[in-house]
Amino acid sequence: MQNELALPAELLSGPFTLTQAQAQGVPRGRLLRADVERVSRSLYRPIGWDFELESAARALSAATPGPGSRT
Repeated sequence: MQNELALPAELLSGPFTLTQAQAQGVPRGRLLRADVERVSRSLYRPIGWDFELESAARALSAATPGPGSRT
């Protein structure tokens, strides 16, 4: 039986957006636990993740609206 509080493996490898977490079935409230850090608006990372610039830039780009978009 899988622990319902565990993050899916897909989210443990680096930063992820709120949309990505919700697509994996992770409720928003689960992202408030101690093993997840909020990096920016709609951008999170697992606490155990070692920083990699390319992965961080990719996740930030995915979480940032493009020119002309409305939030």
